[in-house]
Formats: sequence, structure tokens, C-alpha cells
Amino acid sequence: MISREVLEEAGLELTDEQIIQLQEHLKGSKNSKALEIFNAKGVGKNPDNYGQVEIYLNVNDKEHIDDIGFEYKGCTTIEFTASVYTEDLKGLSLDDALEITNIYLDEMNSKEDSDECLKMILVAFLAARENFLNRKNDMDEICHTMTI
Repeated sequence: MISREVLEEAGLELTDEQIIQLQEHLKGSKNSKALEIFNAKGVGKNPDNYGQVEIYLNVNDKEHIDDIGFEYKGCTTIEFTASVYTEDLKGLSLDDALEITNIYLDEMNSKEDSDECLKMILVAFLAARENFLNRKNDMDEICHTMTI
């Protein structure tokens, strides 16, 4: 388990609730599955290390995310990070999820040394969102792929 002391030593100041949520994700990831019913699929790829994240969305008529799932090829950091990220997006509108994703990407792009695994997850969501919009506009597209 991650203790408050370890997190504080790493420069993180989290609430008790946030620490409990992190511990839950460490015990077992959430949303680590391909959805059987989905209306959007996006793939984020990293050509430098052959990593890949697939995000599945089930978006309702009001364009809110009813369900979300992911699969990945790469390091286990992806599983933990995608678990936290996808839980944050559940129930949000696509616009709100896009805003959060863009904030994360802007923050990462402002750093000299950013985590490419996290970027793959974010790009996979952007690709899934693009796939949803393309399908909504009657484009015959199975999934959408973006590269970091």
C-alpha cells in the first residue's frame, strides 16, 4: 500500500479520499476490458516502443460517456494510469472529457521530459472521440488511430 508519507516524500499532497482511490486502483484496475457494446474506439500508438492503448467508449444520445474500457500493450504503468483516467471520464460529456484531456496534454507538453505512456492513453481517448464524431457523421470507420 502507498502511505501518506511516501506520497508526501514524492511531493504529492493528497486528501484521504484521493489516497484511498489510488490504493483501490493499485489493488485492481478498473475498466481494463474491451467493451462488448461500444460506439467509439480509438487507438493511441507510440512508434518508438511499439506501445499501444485501445479505448472503447459507449456514448449515449446526450453525448455522455456511459461506459469506457481499455486494453494495452506495454508497461504496467499504463494499466494503473488508464484505470484512474478512465474512472475520471465515466459519466462526463465528451466535451468535458476533451477539456480534461487537453489540460493533461498541455501540462505534459510543457514539460521537457513527459511520460509517453500517459500520452498514449490521452491520444487513444482523442482518437475514440474522433471515431464517435466520424460515425455520427455517417463515416464508415471501425476505429480511429493516432500516434504520439
